[in-house]
Amino acid sequence: MFVAVLAGCAHEQAVGPLFTEAPEPGPGRARVYFYRADAHHSYSLVELHFDDRKALEILDQEYLTFELAEGTHELEFRLQRRFWSPSWIRNAQRVRANPGQTLYFEISVEVIEHATPASRDMEIQGRLTGTAREVVSIQQRSSNDAMNALRFSHLHTR
Repeated sequence: MFVAVLAGCAHEQAVGPLFTEAPEPGPGRARVYFYRADAHHSYSLVELHFDDRKALEILDQEYLTFELAEGTHELEFRLQRRFWSPSWIRNAQRVRANPGQTLYFEISVEVIEHATPASRDMEIQGRLTGTAREVVSIQQRSSNDAMNALRFSHLHTR
């Protein structure tokens, strides 16, 4: 019973409404969308710090959107693991926003595998040994690519 309860709490589902396009940005402002689309589902959260805004934690299949003033903006992000300590590494990017522009950024958590040589005593025929870890990346996408992923995303509501 305990294991079933623990497994049920380990993964939060995206609960906000499905994607709807936000209004055009106001005069002198740009619209930005961040959406998370993992190739393989991850229990980890991604923590976003955008300019001086409060940190947001986004799940797989969630999106958020807001308006930006014209200019350059600072974005920091890192992986918040559920079962281990958060990543100490904060990644940083700069975003340039032009008036009337709409920007789309895809957040992705991927699993990276590293094979390691095993000693002869530990070797199992046909099975490699190694480690795996999760990494997070953010890439700017075109409107068409973003819309294909966004239509299955839920609005971030926490």
